[in-house]
Amino acid sequence: MGIPFLSSPAYTDGLLPTLEQWLKEKKDTGLAARTIHLLRELRDQVAVHLEKDDFWVYYLDNQVATVKELSSGLSYWDRANYRDRQMAANLRWLLDVRYKDEKIIVWAANAHISKYAGHYPNDILNPMTSMGTYFCRDTAWKKKTYILGFTAHHGKAGRLYPPTFLEIPKLEKNSYENWVNPGYNYAFTDFRKYNLNNKNEEVFFLSGAIRTTQVHKSDKAVWNKVFDGIFFIREMYRCKEMKAD
Repeated sequence: MGIPFLSSPAYTDGLLPTLEQWLKEKKDTGLAARTIHLLRELRDQVAVHLEKDDFWVYYLDNQVATVKELSSGLSYWDRANYRDRQMAANLRWLLDVRYKDEKIIVWAANAHISKYAGHYPNDILNPMTSMGTYFCRDTAWKKKTYILGFTAHHGKAGRLYPPTFLEIPKLEKNSYENWVNPGYNYAFTDFRKYNLNNKNEEVFFLSGAIRTTQVHKSDKAVWNKVFDGIFFIREMYRCKEMKAD
């Protein structure tokens, strides 16, 4: 590509060893700042030689976001929000460039796809600005986007890596999950249709899984604005690892 940075000491003696060292010492804020500076210098040179929407420009933006997210120089929410802001930028790139004029489905955690941040009765959630919130600030894309949240009445959740396991916390008595007909194993509620005829902000309990420290805990929020709809699962089960024969 003829990028001057790639053939300079700033790359061979600067970025590469600095990045390698930062991976071992993520709590070193000075090292993180130097890594970000060098990544941005490379990014700016790449942007000059390639189209502004080229994949490699966004790739380097993501590297900067990763360093910011994993560094300890910022508060938890600053780091989390920086990550989600970059996720929203990636989503716009996918829609504007990679899959232009196509419909796509984005599968992500409720916490990331949720929108309407800053309106939660519980103050602990208000510093969060999710990918969905950043993305829906563009009114044109907001009109074309349907955000579907998932919730469960009971069951288990967890990850394979790192291994985690938890029981779905007991629901609040007057919660969305308890309003669903007990005979339904699965259900769908279209909040968008409801919102057309109901302008008031209704606060109710739902296990929306957007609280990072207490996943799947019932919380009060204007859930019909946080999601455009909800898919209900009576009993959730966690992922299980399959061993190859």
